[in-house]
This record gives sequence, structure tokens and C-alpha cells, in this order.
Amino acid sequence: SDQGFYLGEHGWYDKRWMYEESLRMPLIVRWPGVAGAGSRCERLVQNIDFAPTFLAMAGVEAPESMHGESFVPLLRGEDPPGWRRSIYYHYYEYPAVHMVARHYGVRTERHKLIHYYQRGEWELFDLQRDPHELRSVHAEPEYAELRGELTQELRRLQMRYGESEPETTPERVVQGAARRKASAVEPAQVFHLPDLSAPLPDSVDPAAKPLTVAATCRMGGDGVLLAQGGESYGWALHLAGGRPTFSVRNRERLFQVSGPVLADGAVAHLAATLDPQGVLGLWIDGQRVAQAPGQVIERRPSDGLSAGADTGSHVGDYADDGHLPGRAWDLRLHWGALGEATLAAWSKATKR
Repeated sequence: SDQGFYLGEHGWYDKRWMYEESLRMPLIVRWPGVAGAGSRCERLVQNIDFAPTFLAMAGVEAPESMHGESFVPLLRGEDPPGWRRSIYYHYYEYPAVHMVARHYGVRTERHKLIHYYQRGEWELFDLQRDPHELRSVHAEPEYAELRGELTQELRRLQMRYGESEPETTPERVVQGAARRKASAVEPAQVFHLPDLSAPLPDSVDPAAKPLTVAATCRMGGDGVLLAQGGESYGWALHLAGGRPTFSVRNRERLFQVSGPVLADGAVAHLAATLDPQGVLGLWIDGQRVAQAPGQVIERRPSDGLSAGADTGSHVGDYADDGHLPGRAWDLRLHWGALGEATLAAWSKATKR
């Protein structure tokens, strides 16, 4: 009904809260000769344990970077000392189909502590007394000591799993991961075209990569030199109001950096960089003239590369396809945000 509760896929909901039934997610395993038929194990395992477990089954040692643990000993009926007594989780998916506010929590065999950090609300459930999680005991004095212990355990697990800023947005988490990947990209030339008529490569993926795009042009009006992507993800080096401009799209947000106005007929070597931290740079004749904050592109754009225009959906805020009326040559794309010495050498070699 419009008032009160309704039963959803994962428990009881209202418009403010979800009272999730404390059911143990079943994990059914068949491993003849190892896991005893009909046996049961009540130890706490998580999906992060799957990969280490499969590796152990194959006789391969799991890398230290994996957070999970192999539960092969549990499948063999053993009770390994030091097995986890608590698990950590973080629910990001809001707003979404279930409309459950973002929260994180710690779960032990008997208790569950939850923090709805967007609302500043806490819940503590005693699963033995309240298996359906219908009454929070977070504020009750008799649970004060336990509440403190679970809060400390929550913080310990957050640090263990690398959530030093657990209340950040999912967007920042994804962007942080993209920046870490971008920092590990080795510089490489993607293409070097003599002019706008040269064929473009079919497959280029700028996701989680720093990049440098450059071209030499004779100014003759606004337009696009090189572009890839559209209104959701992509990049474009173009002229707007006579200003060299570099536009980057990520999650439909537009980031731009522009240089000074260049006179019609002027010949200039233009370059734009997107560094591993998402900073946009604009260069003219080997000298950086502007920079601005931006973001690393997180996904491969749907639209392909285009030169002399931006066909399909537009990366920049130009009204049409941005057909370039002037001349352009020596068009380049590199992975990696190249520096002043390299860009100055390009400028010197290609202006004519």
C-alpha cells in the first residue's frame, strides 16, 4: 500500500527504511570426495572468498592483493583457527530499484551494526532476539559496550579493505579506480596522421588512460580537429570563439579548458593533455597556456573517432557537427600526458 510496509525481493521496505530479514544466504557446494554429502557449516564466508577458494582447488596460491580467504578447509569439514568472526559490507546502489539508502555495516554471527551515513542514522540488531530485524537496539544502554566494540570492528574492517573514506560517493570510488589505472599506463603512440583526409583507426579505447592529442592548424574559423565519443563519455580538441579548447566528457559531465584567442590565418601547434589525476592541460606551440580540473574518462565511448568534425553525439557544446573550415595536419594521439619538451619538439618539426 502507499502507507506502511511492503514485502520486496530482499525484505520489508517503507519509503524511509528497509528492514531486511536476517537470512543467511545459502551456499550449496558439491565436491565429491571432499565436501561430505549433507554436511553443514555455519561459518561466515563472502563472495570475495570465491576466487581464493577456486585457486586453492586448482593448487594455485592466491596473490596477496586478494582480500578474501580460501574456504577449502571448511569444505573439508575442518575448523581452521582464526577464521573470521565478522564480515563487512557496503551498499552503494541508491537511488535505484530498491530505493535503499547507501549504508555500510558489520555482521557477526549474532549482531549487525549498520550506518546509513547519508541520513546520519545507525541501527543495531540482535539477531538472536530479533531475527527479522524489526527493532533496532542501538540506543539501548544495555548494548552500549557491544555498540562500541562493533564500531571499532567496523572501522578496522574498513581500513583492512581500503575504505579509508567509506562515506564517499560511488562516483568518486569509480573515478579513483580509473585514476589508479591511468597512473599505470605506459606511454604509447596511438596514431599519427599526416592530414584530415587520412583514415582513422577503427578501435581506440581511452577509458582509464591519460592522453595527449595534438595537431597543427591554420586558423580559419571554429571547428573540431579531433574528437572521440559523445554526450556521455569522450574528448574533443576544437576551436570555440577562436580559442583552442579541450573538452572531456565523463558521466555526461563536461570539463573544459581553453586558451587565448588566435587570429585568423595564424598557424599554431595545438595540444591537449589529460593527466592521470584528471587535470586538463592546453598547449600552444609547446607552451602550456591553461589547465583546469577534470576527470579521467571511465568508460569507452560509444562513438568512434572523427577528424575535422564531431559526428554522432557531441562531446563539446558546439551547435552542429563542428566542421573545421581551416586546415589541419600532423594529427596525433598518444596514451600518456606528454610534457613540454616533447610537445615543443612536435611544434618545431611540424609547423610550416
